[in-house]
Amino acid sequence: MRILLADDHDMVRETISAYLHSVGGAEVITTINFPDALDQIDKSGPFDLVLLDYNMPGMFGLEGLERALKSNGGKGVAILSGSAPTQTAQEALDAGAIGYLPKTMGAKSLLEAVRYMGTGKVYVPAELLKQ
Repeated sequence: MRILLADDHDMVRETISAYLHSVGGAEVITTINFPDALDQIDKSGPFDLVLLDYNMPGMFGLEGLERALKSNGGKGVAILSGSAPTQTAQEALDAGAIGYLPKTMGAKSLLEAVRYMGTGKVYVPAELLKQ
């Protein structure tokens, strides 16, 4: 699976990338902001899955999601967030995101969610469904 991971926090980006590569066998390309993510999609895409930090530089929330969905040729784009409220997560899903991944989730759960979204299915964390 080819994944583009865009997050402005080095530790988050590097740790998720290393885990998805070593344990999940994914090819992971990383960028530190939204404009670089769009450039990478244009240069190397489409990707099987794009993971975008909701609050990174240049993202502009749902506007960035919509732009990434168009650029990635209809393939999955998911939102990563450590702080987005439930309403924002629901709005992202309504706007076409293939998933919403809270940064509080465990590594195994993240890998399972990525694999699930890689099959084209929408991932919604259980805690979001309870609200």
